[in-house]
Amino acid sequence: MQASPGAGAPPADERAVCPACAHADFRLYREVVSGVREVPDGLDRGAFVHVRIERCASCGLYRTVHLGDPRTPAQLYEEGSVSFEASASKIGAAGDRSPSSTDELSMLGVAPPARLLDVGCGAGAFLSRAARAGYEASGIDLDPKAVAFARDRLGLSVQRMSLEELPQSERYDVITMLGVLEHIPEPARFLSWARERLADGGEVLIGVPHAGSLNRLVSRLSRDEWDMFLEPGHLYHYDVRTLGMLAARAGLTPRRWATGTMTIRGKLPFLPFRSAPLERRLRGLVASYEVVRRAYGGALRLLDAVRAGDMLFATFVPEGREAQPAQSQDAA
Repeated sequence: MQASPGAGAPPADERAVCPACAHADFRLYREVVSGVREVPDGLDRGAFVHVRIERCASCGLYRTVHLGDPRTPAQLYEEGSVSFEASASKIGAAGDRSPSSTDELSMLGVAPPARLLDVGCGAGAFLSRAARAGYEASGIDLDPKAVAFARDRLGLSVQRMSLEELPQSERYDVITMLGVLEHIPEPARFLSWARERLADGGEVLIGVPHAGSLNRLVSRLSRDEWDMFLEPGHLYHYDVRTLGMLAARAGLTPRRWATGTMTIRGKLPFLPFRSAPLERRLRGLVASYEVVRRAYGGALRLLDAVRAGDMLFATFVPEGREAQPAQSQDAA
């Protein structure tokens, strides 16, 4: 069950400063008490979740206050390893292709061979594709289980550390953070650390759950709300406007925008609810029938054409600078 907005919900924290616009005016959007019998594949949420969702009255940025879960975002990955299974499931699920309807590598304006750092690399799904594409790819992550898997099983160059701990003398042509920024309590400072570690002509690629997605909009009709509001450790939820405002505070200028949706989960983004059995059935049909695979992929690409996919991707460069133009791998 879920309460209607304001009905018995705790007051919003109007003293909290919005990281995107720096105003202190978060207001209650919704309180959600969500219980499911089976958590769909690819989600880290528990069977029972209680959250308060707030929205900045100035810029519209959403934030989640997790009620009844005392763990900090760092503890979730240093101790709980809550996302390892979902991260590892992406490896090999789509072969050498991206498991998203938009290939994250296609967003990059800096071509290989270039030095690439994947922040929050998880089990190494994206990092391994970047290495195969010719990038001098390395990663960092807080999750010891993910670091061990990426390093020992996949042979990737991965260290267990935070971006803040990375030596300031290190410089990268590309810094990627996919599914990371929504977990960061001080995201403007985090992006500033990334900007400071860019080489001349470098760029940052960000991928976050998309608060402007069709899935988020139709999930408003569901008693369980949008999945990303309920995931453990998710603090802030961005759309094009609020992510652009946040990046500007860190001295970054947008270069390219796109959206994408996972093609390996079997999720139906046109429905306001999630059903694990239904999604398993759809995955089976996609794997078995070419016509279903094409129809499903076409529906996801249609969402991306109008920037309504589940993930928001953007590349940024430091203000006043441009990324190096992309070139073919042969030309490099």
